[in-house]
Amino acid sequence: MGLMYAWATPSYILDEMSFQQLILYYNKGWEARRTESSIHWGVLGQALQGGDTKEKERKSKAAFRKAHPEGSEEGGAWQVSG
Repeated sequence: MGLMYAWATPSYILDEMSFQQLILYYNKGWEARRTESSIHWGVLGQALQGGDTKEKERKSKAAFRKAHPEGSEEGGAWQVSG
């Protein structure tokens, strides 16, 4: 529990906090850990999947251009006139 705050030593928590405060602190700590691990594993998962996001973006643009051949590129944006 001392990972969240340096002052949260076991002796301080047991001596100075009420039971309700202790439970709240514990639950918030687990919530913070869960959020941290979700972010960590999400980023790691994307890195391990590999693939270049620019390559995916290029393929997506090519598919859009193929679906809308009447359009034209103006200033970096694909313009499709209705």
